[in-house]
Amino acid sequence: MSGGEISFENVDVVLVIAGAVFLLAGWLLYWVSLNIAGGMIGGGVSLVLCELMLQLTEDLTPLQQNLIRGGGFLLGLIVGVLLVRWLHRLAFFVAGSLLGGAAFFLIVSAFRELDAEWAQGDALLAFGTAIAGAVAGAVCVASAKFIIALCTAAIGAVLIMQGIGWPWHGLPVVPIALAGFAFQLGLAKPWRRALGGKKYDPAEDD
Repeated sequence: MSGGEISFENVDVVLVIAGAVFLLAGWLLYWVSLNIAGGMIGGGVSLVLCELMLQLTEDLTPLQQNLIRGGGFLLGLIVGVLLVRWLHRLAFFVAGSLLGGAAFFLIVSAFRELDAEWAQGDALLAFGTAIAGAVAGAVCVASAKFIIALCTAAIGAVLIMQGIGWPWHGLPVVPIALAGFAFQLGLAKPWRRALGGKKYDPAEDD
């Protein structure tokens, strides 16, 4: 193709649909999938443990055994969801800490190479790197929703453009990704409040 025209005969529908999902609902799918995966893993592990425990007991009725299985699965599901949420925050904190600490270290090291007097202290380099890493990690955790929404929107925009096959040279990806990012943030608010047990009020979006 040439001249910036789209040939719909060559459109890859799978890529376009996958891109649209990433573009418009990437953050929501990530969060829902995270909770489902944690719940299923936790519930499955709990069921296995319950079965092992029931193998050691022979004086329980079928009703009691099923109650133990059900209670164990429910408890494991809750623990699994809480655990993956904690791991999610930990992963973002570690990633942010490494990036923030590395950026501070490289910047100060560069100024030291330029013989800047304020950058010569080893204490500044050590404690500054640690503090910068901690602050960056906290900011990364607080901004996780925005990071995921922006990354998935960018992936979706690229997939859509790739599926269309338009000689786009990367330029339309930016407005498409930003539009998807904005859409995801608006979509995320009612779901976050619902998961947090709060009633969604559209007026709070302003």
